[in-house]
Parts: sequence; C-alpha cells; structure tokens
Amino acid sequence: MPCSKYMLSKRRFKERIRSIAACFTLSFVFLSYCLLLSGLMIKSAFPGRKECGCASSFSESYHQPEMRKMRTQTLLQSIFAISSVFVGVRSTVSPKNDDRDWLTLATGSSSGVQEVQASSARHQSSSSHVQQHHQQHPQEAPMQQASTMTQRNEDNMPNKKPCKSTLPRGRGQYTRTYETIEKHRAYWTPEKRMKQRETSRRLRIGKVLSEESKKDMKPKKTGRIVSDATREKMRKAHLGHKPSEATIQKIRETKKRTREQRERKSDKQPPDKEAKG
Repeated sequence: MPCSKYMLSKRRFKERIRSIAACFTLSFVFLSYCLLLSGLMIKSAFPGRKECGCASSFSESYHQPEMRKMRTQTLLQSIFAISSVFVGVRSTVSPKNDDRDWLTLATGSSSGVQEVQASSARHQSSSSHVQQHHQQHPQEAPMQQASTMTQRNEDNMPNKKPCKSTLPRGRGQYTRTYETIEKHRAYWTPEKRMKQRETSRRLRIGKVLSEESKKDMKPKKTGRIVSDATREKMRKAHLGHKPSEATIQKIRETKKRTREQRERKSDKQPPDKEAKG
C-alpha cells in the first residue's frame, strides 16, 4: 500500500532522531568509561597518597614523563573510542538501505527498487559513453550534457503528468497595456455607467445591509434604500412647491400676530428694571 510523502518524511525524521540519540548515549557511556579508567590509573600510580597526605609529592609525580605519557595515551584512546562510536552509528543507517526501504514502503513492492537500480546502471553506462564522446568531440559537449540531464530527470520521475502550458488566470489578472486601458474606457461610456448604477441600485432595494457590508461600501450608499416612487416624493419635498394664496395669507396673519404679541410683551415690562439699570 503506497504511503504519502508526509508519512515518509515523518518516519525518516524519527529514524534520524533515534540515531542521534543513540550516538550521544554511546558517546556518553564511552566518555564516562574513559574517565573512570583514567581515575583508576592515577589512583594505582599513587597508592600511598592518602597515607602521606602531602600534596607536593603528588604534584611532583604528576609532572613526571611516565605519567605524562600515560595521560596522553589515555586521551588518545578515549578520542579513538568516541570516533569509532560515531562511525558505527553513522554506518548503521546507510543511505542505500534507507532508500531501498523507503522505495519498498512507498510502492508496496520491490519492483520500484529494481527499476531504480536498472536506471542507475543505465545512467552510469550512458555517462561513460558521453565522456568518451566528449573527449573526441569537445565542441558538442554542452548540448549533449543538457540533453542527458533532461533525459535523466525524465527517467527519474515515477509518474509523469503533462503540465499545463499556461496557468489559469484569476479574477482581474490581465496585462494592463495601453490598448486594454483604452478598450475599457471606450466600453464604459457615461450612459453605460448610469445604467449600471441604476441596475445595482434596483438590486439593493429591500435588502438589509450588515455592518460588514457597510464597511466596504461608499458612505452615500449605506443609507436606506427606497423605491422610485418614494424617491420621487422625497425629491418633491426637498425642492418644495408653490403654495396657494390662502396659505400665503395664513402665513402673513401668523407672522403679524406673533409680532404684535412680542410688542405687547415688551410694553408690559415693569419700570423698576429700567430704574435699576
């Protein structure tokens, strides 16, 4: 059963983590072993150090050539042991076996491994033939190398699918040249713009606008949408109409009565305020 690329990469990552953890564990064990061995060697070299209790004798013996040689030998042994641990852990996860396991896991059979091995052998033979041909004809080397690289890439692809020549263009993705700009300007005439504006207004009649939609609209379009009859009434009320003669006479009488009331009210004011002022 073929596995996905994500599962393969996840499993390979886990294998790498395990190998690194094993490497660090073994190196720590060997390092502690080397330190313990060096401590035992130093203790055996100075058997009477605790009984005498003298630090000067220990320092003098520490700098002797025999002890220096022993310390150098112990250090080299520890370095060799740690390097051998690293090499051993590195060789446990070999790339060839790893790739073979991944191919078997991905394809579900060992046929994929055989195909890859056959293609690698074919590439090696073709590369040796190309090198001999390049030595005989050096001027054709770049073209032959490019063709072999493309052929090698095509052979390595397991599932070859024909790619699309052009990507699908999204909304509003077009080349803005002078010709296209003039074409759009010629299409959107003033009459066309007015008709489109009226059509969009009719489509919005009776619809409840949300706060999110109001943010994307112009301020003058966020108000209440009304029909044509209501808009005509609003226009007439805004412009006004010529009142009749009776209405004009009532307005005159009202203004005259208001003026007389103000005059009488001003005459009734007490004279104390004038004296005080």
